[in-house]
Amino acid sequence: MSNYAIAMLLGILGTTVYHLSKGMQKQGIESYGLVLSWLKREITSQEIGKQLDKPIIYVLGMLLNGSLPIILIVSGKFAPASYFTSMSGLGLIVLMVYSARILKEPVTKNVVIGSVVLILGTVFLGVENMYRPTLDMSKIYTNRVWTFVGVYMLVSLLFLALVLRRGSVFLIGISFGLFTGFAACLDPIYKAIGQNLGGRAGYFPSTIEGWLVFLASFLFGFVSLTMTQWGFALKARASVLIPIHNSVLVTLPICIQVIALPGYKVTYITLIGLVLTIAGILSMNTLLLRE
Repeated sequence: MSNYAIAMLLGILGTTVYHLSKGMQKQGIESYGLVLSWLKREITSQEIGKQLDKPIIYVLGMLLNGSLPIILIVSGKFAPASYFTSMSGLGLIVLMVYSARILKEPVTKNVVIGSVVLILGTVFLGVENMYRPTLDMSKIYTNRVWTFVGVYMLVSLLFLALVLRRGSVFLIGISFGLFTGFAACLDPIYKAIGQNLGGRAGYFPSTIEGWLVFLASFLFGFVSLTMTQWGFALKARASVLIPIHNSVLVTLPICIQVIALPGYKVTYITLIGLVLTIAGILSMNTLLLRE
């Protein structure tokens, strides 16, 4: 099996783990509501005892989510970050199945159509990835990456500041989605760069500069999580923020690699795959509204 295939399989595993953990957290968080109802004497001890598995499910969901960095580190040894992130949309389908089967939530026509389109887009990206020439992440132009990151961060933060002054809930969802998706995609990108600096791909960096970049990736993952919660606290719509977040997560690694990674090029197959993937993500908004 090629390194690219391994990285994409890890991408499927990673997005499955992430979205499954979110479904379990959603299911388990109800336990806290049960405890409050019990304290208010709205339900009896016998009634709450019948659902003692829910706190366990929540903890398992948190532990599952905590395993994602390990999968990212392993993937970074085999291929550039886009091979991992291009599979991320498939996790929404896992969440759809979990919500329908376990949480007993209805699956609408939009969700089914979106999942089919999403699968088609991922297939396009995956097939093209398999036939790309061998790419060497150790040769990436890091100065171009830092420049891109700096410009995007500056523009997105300015947009965010302007939106916060206006107070539009719709624009808050867009601006936070643009920033959190950007921060989330830097997690695998920075890990992969750090692991490959020094000319040798490994599970961990082999140079001081590599370790600095590698450790910075964890900060971006934390920033993405924190900013997402802040956006929701400001009443941002999940149906706006999350699709924008996921679309940026799929798109930006490809953009960065086109700019900075020698030999990485976008073809019409890439564009078709991106369009279908993003269209599928946006079509599944109905599911996201219920998160």
